[in-house]
Amino acid sequence: MTENQTDTAAAAGNGAAPDDGQTVDVAALVAERDALLDQLQRARADYANLRRRSEQEFERAREAAVERVLRELLPVLDDLQDGLAKIQIDETNRSIVEGMRLVEQKFLSSLKRLGVVPVEALGQPFDHTLHDAVDHDVAGGNTVAAVYRPGYRLGDELLRPAMVKVGPASPPA
Repeated sequence: MTENQTDTAAAAGNGAAPDDGQTVDVAALVAERDALLDQLQRARADYANLRRRSEQEFERAREAAVERVLRELLPVLDDLQDGLAKIQIDETNRSIVEGMRLVEQKFLSSLKRLGVVPVEALGQPFDHTLHDAVDHDVAGGNTVAAVYRPGYRLGDELLRPAMVKVGPASPPA
């Protein structure tokens, strides 16, 4: 195909008719190029948005999975701590208790590394978003007087509220 035939075929393929068989409608080609460039830019932007949304959804799913696992493990920590609080230490079980305390410390250290922190409760004003009041002192008051089960946070998320008794503020020591 000659150069003249190529120009004619290109113009005919684009819906442009050659003027005299030798020229191509340059304005039509520029408009087509601009339209294709616009399509390309939109496709790139759509892909970037899809990638960003996918990464965000993946991160949300990962965070939700971590929260779920941590919520499942907190009762295990509670049981370990309850057992340690109730065990009578004597010479026959001292090494076992010391080992259990090391396990507890390792558990707490792991939670801390994961970003889990305890909810401040004892002596704090009662906050229904952080504390679950399961007992009230007959003397009244709006201060956390006892903590039955600690609460924990993961970043800004509350994993579980602290289970507390509400009563009057303790007198300063």
